[in-house]
Amino acid sequence: MAQVIINGEAKVSDSRTSVTIWEDFVVEYKDGNKFERKRKWTVWFNSQVSFETGDWVEIKGELSTKIESYEKDGETKSAVGHTINNPTMLQVKQKDGSSSKPADLDDLAKYGNAPF
Repeated sequence: MAQVIINGEAKVSDSRTSVTIWEDFVVEYKDGNKFERKRKWTVWFNSQVSFETGDWVEIKGELSTKIESYEKDGETKSAVGHTINNPTMLQVKQKDGSSSKPADLDDLAKYGNAPF
């Protein structure tokens, strides 16, 4: 399975086990024109995440893609859905600007937020 590293602002789901990230990137054409674009990623975790919506995250994981459809202006459109499974947190920057070490999700699942 292909490994990818992405980063961007996180939107945590109500269940706190999946996160949506809109990745910003630039496309440069042969004629020199550059366009800013966004790519939507869905990241699936085995347990609840410790960061919040609005935090900037960097994540490494297994890439999975599939064709998805959505409605826009009364039309059904298709796009490639990008998903990351078995994620590893590389970096978290809280929306207030402070940084934190990534939480060990395995320890959180076993022990919760124990004070030791």
